[in-house]
Amino acid sequence: MSNGQAGVPRHAFYDKDIRIQELVLPEAVKAVDSYAFSQCVMLTSVTAPGLQTVEPYAFQYCSALKKVSMPQVTSIGESAFFNSALVEADFPVLTSLGNLAFHQCASLVSVNMPQLTALGEIAPLYADQPIEASVFGKCSALVSVSLPKVTVVGDMVFQSCKSLMKIELPEATDIGIFSFRGCSALQEVSLPKAVNINDYAFADCPALRTIQLVTPNNIAVYSSAFGESNSQTQNITLTLASQNSSQVDQVETPDGKITYTWNGYEWKHISYK
Repeated sequence: MSNGQAGVPRHAFYDKDIRIQELVLPEAVKAVDSYAFSQCVMLTSVTAPGLQTVEPYAFQYCSALKKVSMPQVTSIGESAFFNSALVEADFPVLTSLGNLAFHQCASLVSVNMPQLTALGEIAPLYADQPIEASVFGKCSALVSVSLPKVTVVGDMVFQSCKSLMKIELPEATDIGIFSFRGCSALQEVSLPKAVNINDYAFADCPALRTIQLVTPNNIAVYSSAFGESNSQTQNITLTLASQNSSQVDQVETPDGKITYTWNGYEWKHISYK
């Protein structure tokens, strides 16, 4: 390795007719360089007790890779496990995660990254295009997410995670463009510290029924964050901090029906906490 770490070098087994199925790396191995095991389509499991760094594309297109044990990994690079068969992404000390790292991992069911604070990047305001962070984009089986310290959810991070029903991100302040777009099963969202919700963040989430946005600070909601019309928000019960109640327009119609409007959207109901 160029950085002096003991590790598996760049392109070591890339696109070769390698029939490795179970890989066990000695504890002395601290890094796997870029493309090292890319396209090792027979590989099913990796055990690496001392590994600290997984460089970009290291295990991409390992289409049979279902299980990895890497308890000391702190950094995973871009597209490192792109289109693999992982079922769980459990990285207890991970602090750095690249864009597209688990993109299109269609078998991925659960994510546990208790030390991670940033999940992808958000494009600057008025940028022409979002950043294709898409860390878990198109992980169609994903149902369980534990990210207790994440403060930034980048652009497209969970886009089209069609089995995800609930998301709770207790420290998240910034939600990127298209971050949950197309999460068609998503019903519950809890973002108690969110202050920025970017364009189309929750568009095309027809099952969404409850959202908690209870920070006492002002919440910036950008273009079409909850869709292009009221058709989605009219089915959602929204909870805000009581300090933000003055931002809500509440009107009773002649037939006794109450309409609630906040940030340009009509909501089924708005309560306060």
